[in-house]
Amino acid sequence: MEFIDKILTNDNTGFMLLLGLVVVVLWFLPAMLAYTNQYKNLINSERFLAN
Repeated sequence: MEFIDKILTNDNTGFMLLLGLVVVVLWFLPAMLAYTNQYKNLINSERFLAN
């Protein structure tokens, strides 16, 4: 908890939060892209089967 308190009391709090947000986005982005690709493929295959 000392580490967290040090970050919160530091002047770079905004920078640390921004950095954390960037890391989270970069971590989630490939998963989200893969998920949307799977979803599109599912819709396309269902359309293909419907035809």
